[in-house]
Amino acid sequence: MKRQAILASAVLATAIAAVVFLFDPVRSSFYPVCIFHRLTGLDCPICGATRALHALLHGELREAFAFNPLFVLSLPLTGLAVAFREKWLPLKPLWICIVVTTLMAFWIVRNTSAYHTMLPPP
Repeated sequence: MKRQAILASAVLATAIAAVVFLFDPVRSSFYPVCIFHRLTGLDCPICGATRALHALLHGELREAFAFNPLFVLSLPLTGLAVAFREKWLPLKPLWICIVVTTLMAFWIVRNTSAYHTMLPPP
């Protein structure tokens, strides 16, 4: 059962990556829209992640970082956490607090004028 879940996850991730690679989120209208951004005009912590993934899949690291630096920085850590979940990074309240605190801090900081001055969107 575990192997089937891993295989299904890998197939799904590959399919999603293929769609994001082939269809630019800036030019394609079928991608979901962020409700928070639509209602407030502010960016949530995940805003720009699809555009960042598209840029990463095309080898544009700087552009990806400009779209969503937290997403880009979290990819290697997420990969390690998934790969070594049981042995290396057990899910503990401390890790949950760190992730939630990081997301909240990024959410606040990315909506300041200083953030947009230092890291303007592409």
